[in-house]
Amino acid sequence: VGVSLFSPAYEVKALRMLESCNKLGVCCKATEMPGDYLGPSSPEGSDEFRYRTIALKPVFLLDQLEKTKEPVVFLDVDLEFHKFPDLFLPNSWPEGPRDGVMAQSLTPMTLMIL
Repeated sequence: VGVSLFSPAYEVKALRMLESCNKLGVCCKATEMPGDYLGPSSPEGSDEFRYRTIALKPVFLLDQLEKTKEPVVFLDVDLEFHKFPDLFLPNSWPEGPRDGVMAQSLTPMTLMIL
């Protein structure tokens, strides 16, 4: 499952990414972070907003692994698929299976990393 976080300024890009997923049969979801979720001192566009949102990625990935019960891959919302991503399929990596930071299954190693 492709998962993404985005703020209101990136809504158009998130919708475009989701549309490309739907066209090609890629399972994707995008979660909007309110532009004011950190309060008035750290609005969307501020460095604090950016760094704190980036810091949330591990917790977000763990949450998505637990909710979907499927392997997940984090996708930036400015991504747009033009063909099906064959590397998302089991056993598709040239040098063998991956269980790295980019694509994760809910395993004990993943839990330690996240």
